[in-house]
Amino acid sequence: MAKKIVLLAGLAILLTNIVGCQKLNPSENQKHVKTNNSTISETKATNRIESEFSDEEAREKAIDLVVKKFDLTYNEETDTYTQKGSQESLQLVASGFDENGRYEIRICPSDYPLSVYSYCYVDLENGTVYTDDEGEIDAYTLTKQELLGLVDLTKDEIISKLGKQYTIILTGAENSFEGYCYENFGITIVFGYDGSVAFIDCDEKVVIDGVHGGMNFSQIQEKLGEAEITETFLGVEENKGYKIEYKIGNCVLKFFSYSLDGSDSDLTIYRNMEFSENTVR
Repeated sequence: MAKKIVLLAGLAILLTNIVGCQKLNPSENQKHVKTNNSTISETKATNRIESEFSDEEAREKAIDLVVKKFDLTYNEETDTYTQKGSQESLQLVASGFDENGRYEIRICPSDYPLSVYSYCYVDLENGTVYTDDEGEIDAYTLTKQELLGLVDLTKDEIISKLGKQYTIILTGAENSFEGYCYENFGITIVFGYDGSVAFIDCDEKVVIDGVHGGMNFSQIQEKLGEAEITETFLGVEENKGYKIEYKIGNCVLKFFSYSLDGSDSDLTIYRNMEFSENTVR
C-alpha cells in the first residue's frame, strides 16, 4: 500500500512539472498562430497608440511636429500658416490615423484646399514626420476625378475650387475665347460664349492614367489602347495636323500633333459629347 502511495505521489509531481512547463513554454502551434496573426498585433498596436491620445491631443501633437519640420509660422487671426521665406498662406488639414497608426496631416494652400502640397504621416510615439514627396512644398495637384470634373463646372465654381491665382489669356480661332491659365496646376481652362467650359489645355505635368502631353501616339496607345489617327486642324484649317481621342468618364482626351507619329503632342480635355468611339473606363 505504501509503495502505491509513493508511486501516485511521484506521478502527481511529474504531471505538475509537465503542466508548468507547458504554461511557461508555448507550443509550436501556439507560436505559429501568433506569427500568422501579425495583422492583429499591428491593429492592437494602432489601437494602443490611438488610445494613448484623445482626438484633440493627437491632432495638436501631429500639427506641432509638422510645423517644426517645415518651419511654419502660425497666424492666429486667419488660422493659417506661412513657411519661412514665403508669403503664401497655408492650411494644415488633419485627416486622422491611417492603417499604420500614423496621424495624417495635409499641407494645402489656404484659399483652395482641394490642392495638396504635401501629405505628412506623423509617428506620434517617436515624433517622426514622414512625407510622400521628401518635404517639398512646390507642386499643385488635382486628382483625376477633380480634373475631369472641371468640365461640368461654371466659371465661378472653378474659381471657388482652384482660387484666383490665374492669368487671363485669349485663345482659339482669332483669339475669340477667354481662358484662365492656372500655371501651377498646368492647365488653361477656356470658356465658351455662354460661360461654360469649352475645353481644358494641359501641359506635360498633367498626367492621366499614365499619359500626358509630349508623348507620341505609340506611347499613348500603349497606355490607353488602340485609337484611330485622323487628320484635323488646330484653330484654322491652315494649321493641319493629326489627332487621337479617348473617352474617359464624362470627358474626351484629345492628343494633337503636327506629325503623323504624334510626336510632341498636346493634350486637350473636352466634355464627352460627339467624339470618337474609343472608350477607356
